[in-house]
Amino acid sequence: MLRILLTIAALLPSTGPSPASPQHPTSADRKNLSEYYRAVYRCREYAPYGSTVPEAENRVSKKACDRRDKLTRKFERQGFCSLKGFNFGRPNKTTGECEALPGS
Repeated sequence: MLRILLTIAALLPSTGPSPASPQHPTSADRKNLSEYYRAVYRCREYAPYGSTVPEAENRVSKKACDRRDKLTRKFERQGFCSLKGFNFGRPNKTTGECEALPGS
């Protein structure tokens, strides 16, 4: 009886995807994704040529664009793929298509 319980206990964690699997983003990834989205929306206000926006605000928007680009490169190095413009996902192992992250 004890052997059966130990076998079942050993098999249970391997029955489904674990939160630490490559498909699930870590808490640091989620934090970086939130920062990325904030940078994307702030970057939309950047006007490099002939802007009526005050120079100080334009500099903040330019920094947001730089941060967005840096985070994009970071996500690509970590194996994320671009999904529908400014969102990220993971490539499907069988089809190779980019799929949304679990819980997004």
